[in-house]
Amino acid sequence: MAVVVGKTALWIVPTLSLYAFPLTSSVEVLKIDNVGYNWKSVSFENSYASAPVVVCSYNLPSGNDKDVVVRIKDLTTTSFKVKIQHPLDSSTLTSSSLYCMVAKEGVNTLENGYRFEAHKVLSTDTSGNGANGWDGTGEDVTSLLTLNHGNEPAVIGQVMSYNDPEFSTFWTYNCSTRQTPPTTSHICVGKHIGSVTEPSAYALRKPETLGVIIIESGSGTVNGISFLAALGADTIKGLQNGGGSYTVPSGYTYGVATLNAMDGGDGGWAVFLGSTPLGDTTLDLAIAEDRIKDNERWHTDEQVAYLLFSADPGLSWMEVKKINGVDGNWHTVTFNHNYTTPVPVCTYHIPAANNIEAVVRIRNLSSTSMQIRVQRPQDSSSVTTSDVYCVIMEEGTHTLGGKAVEAHRVVSDQTNQSVGNHWESIRMEQLTPQNSYTNPVVLGQVITYNDNRFSAFWTSNGTQLNPPTSSAIYVGKEIAQDNIYTTYRNDETVGFMIGAPHEGKSGGIFYALKRGSDTVEGVLNSPPPPYSYSFASYAHKHYSYGVVSQNAEDGGAGGWAVLYGNNPINTDLNMAIDEAIIAADRQHTTEQVSYWVFDPYPDLNLSKTSCVIKDPVNNTTHPKRIPGATIRYALEVKNTGKRDAENVVVSDTLQSDFDTSTIQYLQVQSGECNCTGVSSANNNGANGGVSGSTVTLDYGTVAAGTPANPAYECGYFEVKIR
Repeated sequence: MAVVVGKTALWIVPTLSLYAFPLTSSVEVLKIDNVGYNWKSVSFENSYASAPVVVCSYNLPSGNDKDVVVRIKDLTTTSFKVKIQHPLDSSTLTSSSLYCMVAKEGVNTLENGYRFEAHKVLSTDTSGNGANGWDGTGEDVTSLLTLNHGNEPAVIGQVMSYNDPEFSTFWTYNCSTRQTPPTTSHICVGKHIGSVTEPSAYALRKPETLGVIIIESGSGTVNGISFLAALGADTIKGLQNGGGSYTVPSGYTYGVATLNAMDGGDGGWAVFLGSTPLGDTTLDLAIAEDRIKDNERWHTDEQVAYLLFSADPGLSWMEVKKINGVDGNWHTVTFNHNYTTPVPVCTYHIPAANNIEAVVRIRNLSSTSMQIRVQRPQDSSSVTTSDVYCVIMEEGTHTLGGKAVEAHRVVSDQTNQSVGNHWESIRMEQLTPQNSYTNPVVLGQVITYNDNRFSAFWTSNGTQLNPPTSSAIYVGKEIAQDNIYTTYRNDETVGFMIGAPHEGKSGGIFYALKRGSDTVEGVLNSPPPPYSYSFASYAHKHYSYGVVSQNAEDGGAGGWAVLYGNNPINTDLNMAIDEAIIAADRQHTTEQVSYWVFDPYPDLNLSKTSCVIKDPVNNTTHPKRIPGATIRYALEVKNTGKRDAENVVVSDTLQSDFDTSTIQYLQVQSGECNCTGVSSANNNGANGGVSGSTVTLDYGTVAAGTPANPAYECGYFEVKIR
């Protein structure tokens, strides 16, 4: 089965519903929905110098569903593949969610003074009843440790390779007695195969790489996300016993859990249990078993170590807008979020050099809205109606892609200007950011309208020609060469944003926060604008929204950065520096510009189900999957991303037990799949077809959605069993 988006073919493995957020630049948390028997590819949010440690936990929907283990392969610095596996390797499984934690190998810091370590270990032993036994097996990792993890460390682990396709799963104990959990001085880890005793060929496994995370019990907050680590009590039972729960504070909605020690001699592993195992005041767990020796699922009480996280605040503290058709009149802009103290930064888009120069003005800023207009420095009503791009951010410090960003307000009580060469720092406001930034990216906006005469934001290191530095960030308002409309201005509030330069993705949006080179010139320079910063070297090479701010003032006449041209934000960021032509000519020397650009992306999930329509014995009354039966396949594409997915094509290659000459009734319908509810129909216009044993369905455009409200399209076809 394959998914084709545009001209690029993506096999089914990359298409999945994924919720991911970085805690730091070296640690991230994932939730992967609808993981089943087929391999799925997962890309990391962070950039890792070497392949990280990955640990995943399966959410078993109910005690009636099959026991499975999580298998991982093809782990690299950027991605891995994952599936679930029944110990008997049956493909008839219950697809469900996986919760994963990813960390760079070595010591990681969640907050000051709270650290954990992650290691990779080659497991050569195979523990279990019919393998190498239990006591004394496994790999002693104590010598790898560099931290003191307390008397009862929480040990989380995962088999991270697929050298042996036969099932195995992670376990840990104190190196001597299987019933005793690890201690800070005795930690052994390994892979086990539970009660497997026959056939004898299954009793041992090839060496596998294990991922191990060791953390001291405790809790804290990192970048707005709470975490809780603990080794739970010896109270979690088997699925047939109903599992068990640990009482935890509410709000922990992501995490991983691993059985520590092995009281039950048949072996087992911890799974999250139920439709909502995390999030309320209990962590719902159970011990799953292989059921190869016997079919029962009873299991004695066990201890489970867990590491939980609260939800990523995502982009709930900010939003990005494009406001069309802004002119000299006031326009009310309603926010998507309800803020306590919003900080907006906006940029005017000037389509062409012969358009009138203007700055964005803001007034009546509240927690839910603001009013904006564009203003010519002469305060003439004749301005060029065009688009304004805005970023609105809650005041304070936040984390985006593991990096700090912050927004604040400050009152600008003096004004810089070209007349008299008044660019001195005494007329600006010196900032002390809450975080340290080596090369700060600074963007800003005059966010009040106390003075109806124009002014524009600017920033420097306190010296006119130099942009902000890690030790010197100044912001203020300037009026360029205004010597006609009086040179002073009333006090205005300036809003500003500061961040570390980086690119990434969060909340369904790609972004890049950078300060560009000293190459952006004036609107009427020759050669004419646009002056561009290219995205070609970025991981994501196309953006569609954003804001820009001039940093420093090389020209001396004053100016501000504007977006320029027909399509200002795409594969390049197209800009120019504009001026107040009260006493200037709109030509300008090169300047540096800081920018924050965004691009929403589609997030596709493909799932396949089937139902029996009729068979030659029972016809349509309780038909069975027997030779001659007609099978209807339903291929559902779900988009939880914030952009439409265009040119989506799904291809499914059938196995040899189907009569491919009977393939018919290709159709694509909007909405979720309903295998038994849909009617057989001729090709309904979808550009699909059959080539040999491969069925192709063209879904066209799958609309944008959200994780809470996905957009669905379903493709169907029918075929007979030989």
